[in-house]
Formats: sequence, structure tokens, C-alpha cells
Amino acid sequence: MFNLTLQSIIYITAPPCYASGGPELLHQLCHTLRKLGFNCMMYYFDESNPSNINKSPTPNRFLHYNTSYVTEINDCIENLLIVPETITSPLKSYANIQKCVWWLGANNYFWFKEISNSNYILPTMHHWIEYILGYHTPLTFRQMNKYSSYNLGQCWYTVSFLQHKGLHNVAYLSDYINEDFILFSQNTSHTNKNNIILYNPSRNKRFVRLLKKNAPLLQFVPIQNMTSEEVRDLMSSAKLYIDFGAHPGKDRMPREAALCGCCIMTSTLGSADFYDDVPIPSEFKFERKFKNVNAILRKIYDVLDNFENERSKFDNYRNIIKQEQAHFLIDVKKLFQCTGGYDQ
Repeated sequence: MFNLTLQSIIYITAPPCYASGGPELLHQLCHTLRKLGFNCMMYYFDESNPSNINKSPTPNRFLHYNTSYVTEINDCIENLLIVPETITSPLKSYANIQKCVWWLGANNYFWFKEISNSNYILPTMHHWIEYILGYHTPLTFRQMNKYSSYNLGQCWYTVSFLQHKGLHNVAYLSDYINEDFILFSQNTSHTNKNNIILYNPSRNKRFVRLLKKNAPLLQFVPIQNMTSEEVRDLMSSAKLYIDFGAHPGKDRMPREAALCGCCIMTSTLGSADFYDDVPIPSEFKFERKFKNVNAILRKIYDVLDNFENERSKFDNYRNIIKQEQAHFLIDVKKLFQCTGGYDQ
């Protein structure tokens, strides 16, 4: 897909000192490319304050990926700059380097006029507010095509969306759940689980509040202010994880919960509406509408009362998640072919 040579340097942009699902994907890609022999470096960029880069910008949680970083970019045509859709300012700063946007969430960073007639206004209002305050200037899709020649989508929902918007050279590149989490799930007993329903309050707090109101005896537990180890332990003790949010990308938390033996219920928004992104049975996907509250609660009770039977319906989903790293490596090799070739 890219025009790379043996001398090419690949720069992957990420926010400094920030550990979450999106930045982990960026470090995973850098780690994989370095293992394949590419000269790949992290380039940390603070959108609100470009000169504010900590002396140790790599989050401790990502140190095991063994990446290196640079503070300057060689603006050469044989090099490649990869940015997430939430950090697009560097695209305008370089004239010669090849540029690619890796869209980790299709709803995460839209210019206001692009979303004014869509369902994504509320989830993206914080970007509009940041624009008003002068923290950064979002790019329109037309500007994306002007400043970047390549686009990668982290899920098929995003690929479809970007193609519909007419962006150049759109391809699929997903991610994987890290090996430590998979090993933990394999070595942890998933028996004697509790009637706990987990959710991410940053994604679907209002709808969960509605479920709580209609089923006050159910125990809904938010996943917040926890270490990675605490999240894993909590998931291993619960029977169900729900996410009725917008699913801007192929989220990590549902996959991690599934590996820990939870059943999964989602909305039909974003990537959750694409079976290839969230391959769970359709009986566990619901439109996020008030009229469906009773049906959702009936399914929740069914999961809690018949857990072992319901959990078995996610065996295929868990197997797919365990194979993601192998598929990621295959996709990276296809996309980053090099003229002359590395020994891959």
C-alpha cells in the first residue's frame, strides 16, 4: 500500500504520557513493525501544546512494547508518518513525507459541519468545544484528502464509512488484545461468577441509568478508576458486560470481558452493527431505544439465570479474539511491503 524502501523511517504519532486503548494500538503497530525489521519510531505530539513533551513520554503500561521515540521528523518522501484521527495537526506541517491517518474510531474526530445531520453530535461535542477554545483545529474530510494520501480503518465499520466519504486509499488494519490479558484469561477460573452486570460509564451511562430505573434489584457495576489488574479481576467475577454506546471502533473492553468469561450485550450502533467487527449472536444486540428496555432486561435475566448455556454462545467470539494478533501480523506485512523487501 505504501511506497517504502529499505531506508524508510516510519513515524507513528501518539499523545505523550497517555495510556488508553487507542494509544496502545499505536504502540502495538510500532512494536510489530520493529519486529519485522522496519525502522519505526514513536513521535509523541501534544495537540493542545506541541512543545510540551515529557522527558519520559512513553506510558509505563506500554514499555513492554519496546518502542523508541524521536522528537523530530525527517520530512523525506521515502518516509511515512502515521497519525490517529485525533491528532491531525502534524499532517499540515510536512510537505514531502508520505502521510496516513489510522482511524481508530470513525466518530472520534469530525468537523462540526460533517456531523451536524448525524447521530454523532453528542459523542463528538467535546472536540467542537476544544475547537472553540482554540486547542486544535479539526480537519474536514476534504482537507484529509489534501494532507494525507492513505487511510486505515481499525474496523470494517470505519472502512465502510471512510469509503462512503470518498477518502483516498482506504484499507483495513485492526488490532489485538495483548498477550498478557489472554494468558490471564486462560489461567483464571470462570466458574462461581456473580450476578454482576458491568458497563463502561463513559460510553452508555444514560441508557444504563434507564435500565437501572426499571430493574432496581439488578447489580450494575461501572468500570472506572481501576488499574488493569483490577479490571481483569472484576471481569472474571461478573457474568455480563453491556455496551449500548456508539461503538466508534472495535472496542477493547467487550473483547476483554468476553475473554474473562462474560457474556456480551451491545447496541446496534457503529461497529456493533457489523458482524465482522463484533461477531456475537444477534440475540445479544439491541437498538438503543426506550421501547427495547423490557426486552433487554428479559435477556439480562436470561443470561444471569442460565449463564453456562448463554456463555457457550460466545465460544466462537473468544476464539476469534485469540487469533487477532496472528491476523494483525498478516495484515501489517501486506500493507507495509518494502521495495527490496525485509526478510519477513
